[in-house]
Amino acid sequence: YRFDGAHFSNSNGLTLSYLVTRLDGYSMDDIRGMIDRAQQAGKEREEYVWLLDDDEKTYDQMKDAYDRLVDMGEPVFPDPWTDDKTWINRAPAKVMGYTSHGIHAGMPDGYISDFLQFEYADGALFNTYESFNGYGLRSPDQSTHGQVAEFIRAGGTGGIGNVYEPYASSISHEEILYPAYAVGYPLADAAYMSLAYLDFASIVVGDPLTCIAPTQKPVRPELASFSATNQAGKIVLNWVTFSEPSELNFELYRSLAENDPGERITPFDISGVGQNGGSYSYTDTDLHATGTYFYRLQGVTPQEEIVLGDPVLVRIDRNLLNSSLNASNHPNPFNAATRIQLTLQESGPTSLIVYDLLGRKVRTLIGDERPAGSCSVIWDGQDDAGRTVASGTYFYQLKNDGQTLTQQMAYVK
Repeated sequence: YRFDGAHFSNSNGLTLSYLVTRLDGYSMDDIRGMIDRAQQAGKEREEYVWLLDDDEKTYDQMKDAYDRLVDMGEPVFPDPWTDDKTWINRAPAKVMGYTSHGIHAGMPDGYISDFLQFEYADGALFNTYESFNGYGLRSPDQSTHGQVAEFIRAGGTGGIGNVYEPYASSISHEEILYPAYAVGYPLADAAYMSLAYLDFASIVVGDPLTCIAPTQKPVRPELASFSATNQAGKIVLNWVTFSEPSELNFELYRSLAENDPGERITPFDISGVGQNGGSYSYTDTDLHATGTYFYRLQGVTPQEEIVLGDPVLVRIDRNLLNSSLNASNHPNPFNAATRIQLTLQESGPTSLIVYDLLGRKVRTLIGDERPAGSCSVIWDGQDDAGRTVASGTYFYQLKNDGQTLTQQMAYVK
């Protein structure tokens, strides 16, 4: 599951690029049930409680979890707080999160299946203070401790378990896990936020995207690229996103100064395509002055307006406002090859050369006589010597009939 990279790190400075959870259980039927419940989580409002059974209290964070959840308006059981109830096995509503000391509070082997009489909400999590509650995923007989997989078989949706004797302080912190999950963080994010160590003795089981508050899910648009190219006096704006929240629209603004927010140029909202991101394009034809134009991309949701990336700039000279010289490439960005489509005003000597950001020539694609009209050429990301170039921004410059047109493209391996 990909998230906002480099957010989680350890004391050695290593950062995570992906959060890993296990879609696992005692049987395929258990796993299918877990996934089905993950898909249903948050779709319908259910009456639920966060169950914190602090019987035989030793080291835990249950009181802190209780305080935080109550401050958020979340239902907790028992309420008011107490830590002297013995072995809570009934609840006034479906259980969304279950934490106890399990076998260390004297509960019997197999207590999840045989003793707890809960009904679990879609999205329910398991997180107990037991050393071996993630020891195995083959059968309940692998350990006398309560098991994440046993919880899933009983109707749960996920949880955090320990494979072997963790430090008490390294067990998932319920005072972080449950509030984060309650406000809309997906299971994977909430789980890793609650762990003191990234690579110690814990496993996370469940669909990483399980979310019980989807309307508050903190997915933000993540921009992969944003570029502006001059095509014969028209500015073509292209952008690509890695991820998007639901109900996202895009707006484009143009100005003549970098720090000027400018005027909106899109007469309508450009709708996003969904959580996995997409590619977008808009052509600005309403240009009446020469000079440097700055373009700013903004994402708009019902909750907020978000400026995406830095402004991009493009220069327009007087000749290009009336020029019929044209060049554009697709795809852009590209990772294998891109096709450059040309429109030539006159027959005659024509050149099309690729340059890097420092202005060094990379590849000559055209260097001969060409007839007027349209044609295309493919650049495969190699230089004149046949070597593959590095990822980055490149420019291609078209010359024909005394006119020059320069465009920008991005090569991503």
